[in-house]
Amino acid sequence: MIYIGDVITLLARNFKNYDLSIDEFLVLNGLLTNLSNKFYHRNTVENIAQTTGKTIEEVDSILKVLVDREKLPLDEKYEIQLDELYHALNLAEREAMSLIERIKREKRDFYQMGGYNEFPHMGMVELGVNTQKGIYIQDNEGFIWNRKMMKELAREIIEFVNHYDDENIERYNEKRRERKEQEAEQRKQELLDRQIQKEEAQRPVNGNIVIFKIPNGYYKFSYSTQLSVSTKIANLKEQYGDHIQIIHSIEVHDTMKFYHQFLKKQFSNRVVDKRRNSEYDLTEEDIDFIKNEKYPSNAMEWAFGTVTTGN
Repeated sequence: MIYIGDVITLLARNFKNYDLSIDEFLVLNGLLTNLSNKFYHRNTVENIAQTTGKTIEEVDSILKVLVDREKLPLDEKYEIQLDELYHALNLAEREAMSLIERIKREKRDFYQMGGYNEFPHMGMVELGVNTQKGIYIQDNEGFIWNRKMMKELAREIIEFVNHYDDENIERYNEKRRERKEQEAEQRKQELLDRQIQKEEAQRPVNGNIVIFKIPNGYYKFSYSTQLSVSTKIANLKEQYGDHIQIIHSIEVHDTMKFYHQFLKKQFSNRVVDKRRNSEYDLTEEDIDFIKNEKYPSNAMEWAFGTVTTGN
């Protein structure tokens, strides 16, 4: 979204590049300033005349000239097209820059955007070859630079060549190679660190599971990988009140898998409120099943570290 304040700032910086006279600048600036003030929309021309010291007829004449010269883009309702004006001013600013200034600015903007390829800077070019006529420059989309830009680039390359010999260039390239090797080594180490972290995250963590009943008659599951069972129960009573009933507690080998992959999935059809997914309406058979601690083989491994089968 383009804001009037941004357009006003760009206009003040580039009205000469936009090929405006002082009077045209004052009137256009007054028009934009007036539009930014919601209290003055009804008397635009009169307010511009007051702020610029011109007559209403002079303001009206200049506005018509700006429209005729396509310096003041309007839509079919005669409302200013801020986006179009902003981009026209921005283009005028860019075209007034030297090639070096444009490349530096676009590279800065490119890296501020995160270096995404869908926003290439103008320094990202290709060399095209015409066997009979020489070499030319193509931009990222394959369009050939105009003659002025290519001549300016040729002058800047000659300027560079006149200042740096091959020894200077090789020193730069050697530092560049070293930096790329360091970056590759760093990326390699980061991948290794992430792999180690992934493996550590998958390692079983001992802990305990507590199943308890709350005063409304429903059941809840809770776990801890840091607290003892007694401390965990004390915390639950502090959180829910002394009226909770501890149904069962299990010290388990792989806490997270037993809790998420087995216990919650096993009793998912007993969830009272699907939105909260925290209270369960367990039956007596469910309670006996939990207390007996004879679970499917994968759950037994998560609970006790080895697969145990019943007699």
